[in-house]
Amino acid sequence: YYVNQRWLGGMLTNFSTIKTRIARLKELEEMQEDGTFDVLTKKEVAALLHEKEKLTIILVTHQMNDVANFADQVLVMESGRLLADKTPAELFSDPGWLKKHHLNLPQTTAFAQRLVERGMEFAQLPLTEHELAKVLATKIKEAEGENG
Repeated sequence: YYVNQRWLGGMLTNFSTIKTRIARLKELEEMQEDGTFDVLTKKEVAALLHEKEKLTIILVTHQMNDVANFADQVLVMESGRLLADKTPAELFSDPGWLKKHHLNLPQTTAFAQRLVERGMEFAQLPLTEHELAKVLATKIKEAEGENG
């Protein structure tokens, strides 16, 4: 991530804080889903649910990489009007709509799109570096199996 070639101190601090809060929110969601809450007291569960509620983040950004990496749901606004209410995967699956509304694909998705133009196939275009790395690793293993 670059802002005029480097991060400003406050921006880096905010970014680090957001990443930590998102990790904690995901941890609490996993605890809720995997049954961890079932073995805790009501008081402990109430405290964790309260913490989870406080960790919900509303991120206002023009950075599509941040949207791809952090958002579960995306609201696209223009001139005070709601244009879209979608998941990142839904939003970034229509590059024509994005272009029409002056939005870009995340860098990773744009890179994957260029790979598609050169013949690579994806079941779904990856949104994040992690998703792209996972897909490419699988494709490399498949290619090695065919050649080995």
